[in-house]
Amino acid sequence: MKPFSWLMGFALLSSPAVMPRQAPSVAPASQVAPQMIKARSLRPVTVIGIVPGPDLWRVRKGRHVLWILGTLDEWPEQMHWRAVEVRRVIAQAGEVLDIPRVRIHASTGYFDRLALNPDGRKLRDVVPPRDYEKWSKLKAAYMGKDDAVENRRPVYAAVQLYLTSLKHAGLAPDMIEPVIADLLKQRGLTPLPVIYNLEPARGG
Repeated sequence: MKPFSWLMGFALLSSPAVMPRQAPSVAPASQVAPQMIKARSLRPVTVIGIVPGPDLWRVRKGRHVLWILGTLDEWPEQMHWRAVEVRRVIAQAGEVLDIPRVRIHASTGYFDRLALNPDGRKLRDVVPPRDYEKWSKLKAAYMGKDDAVENRRPVYAAVQLYLTSLKHAGLAPDMIEPVIADLLKQRGLTPLPVIYNLEPARGG
């Protein structure tokens, strides 16, 4: 096919030199038939990819080796993590430490009271007008008519909006823990909990 394509190209390039020149004929505008172009609607395309995942850091002390795994957030739900290196490390690990967590010892209803604005105020009462205007637009786009969130402190309302927008955009807040849990289950290992215990301030 290459010689044929090359010859065709050569013939097209040489044609002006060997053919007699003629005045171009232009049809009147009234005789030119309009060309109808049909637009086709394409179906939505779902992209499924594989990402290399977070890096591993190695800490060595004598004969002991500690591997530290990073985290990844806000990835498309259809993305898969290529956990080849982590799989190899877990296959040789004697123990696996869980993700550090914080445990706050508080009375029932402590966090509910902490999340609410004091004195029954609303978000519009505690944030600048320009910020509340931006908030209202984002809330309408991602949360709809959720009046309960208006009673929350700004930081709690922002977190709720953030999580809702992730789900709306098809993003997953965590893609690491499910893979690690599956690898540990295959090995029959239970991660050792790493918990920081905190006591709330008096009066809470």
